[in-house]
Amino acid sequence: MLNQTEEIKARIDLVEVIQEYIKLTPAGVNNFRALCPFHNEKTPSMMISKDKQIWHCFGCGEGGDVFTWLQKMEGMDFPEALRVLAKKANIKLEYHQPEMSTKKTKLLDINKQAVEYWHNLLLKDPNAEPVRKYLEGRQLKQETILEWQLGWAKDSWDDLFKYLKSLGYEDKDILDAGIVSQSQKDNKYYDRFRNRLIFPINNHHGQPVGCSARTMSGEDAKYINTPQTQVYNKSYILFGLDKAKQYMKRQDYTILVEGNMDVIAVSQAGTKNVVAVSGTALTLEQIHLLKRYSKNVMIAFDADQAGQRAALRGLDLAWQEGLNVKIIVLKAGKDPDECIKQDKQLWLDSIKGAVNIIDYYFDITLKDLDLTRADHKKKAAAVLLPIIAKLPDAIDRTHYIQKLASFIAVDDKILEDKINSLKTDKKSITVKQSPQPSIQNIDTIKMLTERVLALLLSDIKLLADIEQRLMPEDFYEDAASRIYKELIIQYNKGTFDNNQVNLEELFKTEPELLKRSNVLFLLAGSEFGNLTELAKKRELEQLVDRFKVEGLRVKASKLDEAIKTAEASGDDAKVNNLLNEKDKVNKDINRLLH
Repeated sequence: MLNQTEEIKARIDLVEVIQEYIKLTPAGVNNFRALCPFHNEKTPSMMISKDKQIWHCFGCGEGGDVFTWLQKMEGMDFPEALRVLAKKANIKLEYHQPEMSTKKTKLLDINKQAVEYWHNLLLKDPNAEPVRKYLEGRQLKQETILEWQLGWAKDSWDDLFKYLKSLGYEDKDILDAGIVSQSQKDNKYYDRFRNRLIFPINNHHGQPVGCSARTMSGEDAKYINTPQTQVYNKSYILFGLDKAKQYMKRQDYTILVEGNMDVIAVSQAGTKNVVAVSGTALTLEQIHLLKRYSKNVMIAFDADQAGQRAALRGLDLAWQEGLNVKIIVLKAGKDPDECIKQDKQLWLDSIKGAVNIIDYYFDITLKDLDLTRADHKKKAAAVLLPIIAKLPDAIDRTHYIQKLASFIAVDDKILEDKINSLKTDKKSITVKQSPQPSIQNIDTIKMLTERVLALLLSDIKLLADIEQRLMPEDFYEDAASRIYKELIIQYNKGTFDNNQVNLEELFKTEPELLKRSNVLFLLAGSEFGNLTELAKKRELEQLVDRFKVEGLRVKASKLDEAIKTAEASGDDAKVNNLLNEKDKVNKDINRLLH
């Protein structure tokens, strides 16, 4: 008789699992070849056997079965991989072996129990009737409520906590799962979510890792989310991906919307290849997740100006990473949910009419300009040229240079020269040699640097919120550090009138910094110009947290190298000092992530 591990392997096709991550090419009968994802190579050296259900890379030596594949690709330990694959194989695990449980699997279990408990309350508890009526008013079908496992948290301080305790879970584990909070006054535990409609948040394997909860008290639709935990990092989560991924792959495009209710409404309407970001701008990690299933993305955010601007945030990174991006301009309603309620066909027509992202940039930039005026032509070029310059494909750049030239009636050679000067300016910015971020961090750090400075340029009084947390020396790029330092000096002197930054005056003796700041100022206007003051504060807080985490990761990497050097030289005292410093860095990272 097969044990559970062998039974799972017998039911799951390794080839199908690997194809979710990378492209496979047939290599003989029942064998496949692929570029190995674990080292850089141009010629495929990884082989996969369908008959033997094993994989092996002849370049780096990595290999194994379906369990080792998942562990390597997802950074999982064996118990996590076991649970994911058991669910995929529709096998119920027997939890009698200690090695089947780790800290992360405990947190996953707690989230699963909480989601099921809330779901049953919504379906059966008499006190949940107003919530059921609310969902009925939102035109959600019963099968949709069941599919998405929506729930309701009682208006109680410790209902869920008591329930989880009755199942035998420890206080610390329940707290670490993000389900409850702890009072600083008396250290008592209390439910984080009370009288709220619960939207479970799953990872891409379908495991509940957290939730988003809408208040059912009062008229304002206020949401709170699970905090960062060991199993929930919103930078790696796309709401609905576990349900949408097969449709994304089949239809070869993804619909990206703004909120959880939009995802559910769009999916219920039959367009099931839909997900939402669990935060603000698209992160590099979310982009990599999307690319597993399709490189084509259509974005359908709210129809108001703030929603239109939000649709563009983080997308320069998306197309630089190879995503083909289009914008869905809604033909009715202020958001996808409202459009569908008015007329489902109008929603389907909106998808058919999706426009290329750069054409959308052109539309929203040019619609309020008088292109017979020289100053408006300059405005159009100032906004659009930096965007065109970021396009990775030369043919695309040429096409949009010519398009802009025709709109503003100038020679396209002039615009080409302008773009070349932008690239020259970018290259002229010197980068500190130490500390130098690792390759995997550099894109993220660069993006975060640009957004932090752009937000400050959009509203300099925000500097008061982060001045003590973020130092000029925290920036890895010399130009960014100098811009930030100058902003601090002038802000504390009270130089800025009405919180507005006069770039020409501020950097009149520093032409390179002035050019860089002008580009950041354009970013500020295009991405943050319509945000409320509160929204800007929240965005800045999140950006600084991520910036600090990435910086600490760079520091941790450098400490690892220093530890290796000290060990090789036999300097035990130095090794101990470095290990203590590395431990402190790891604690700081965990503190920021939780």
